[in-house]
Amino acid sequence: MIDLNQVLTFTEAAEKWGLAGGNTIRQAVLRKKFEAYEIKKSGTVWLTTYEAMHRVFGEPKELEAVFLKQSRIFQAITQKKQGDKTALLNLQKEMSTAFSAGQKVFIQEELLGKWRTLYIFSTETEAQNWLRLIQKTE
Repeated sequence: MIDLNQVLTFTEAAEKWGLAGGNTIRQAVLRKKFEAYEIKKSGTVWLTTYEAMHRVFGEPKELEAVFLKQSRIFQAITQKKQGDKTALLNLQKEMSTAFSAGQKVFIQEELLGKWRTLYIFSTETEAQNWLRLIQKTE
């Protein structure tokens, strides 16, 4: 039986291995780094397996993420408006540290006992722009 959890698009594989993008993997295909049975084009999407990626590129880069509660961010903004900037500065430092480590920042909220991801930031600039925007609307 085929385990589809072991099948990745080139884009997914590139992200998991910390490569610049799917083009990096396509270049490896052109250089004959993969065996013919390790890759497949399905329509416009290229597919490979975890095992093939591991053989060609080694261990995947573990991209952990930092998860922040939206309520914590709003609370920090409220504290800043009341004159205490500490909580917001700590959040910004936490985000900055995550981005420096190559991590993403997920902003989540809990609704009816389930966590929902509202925003995903890949760069510090994205996160800072969002923080500035919500401070204007709060």
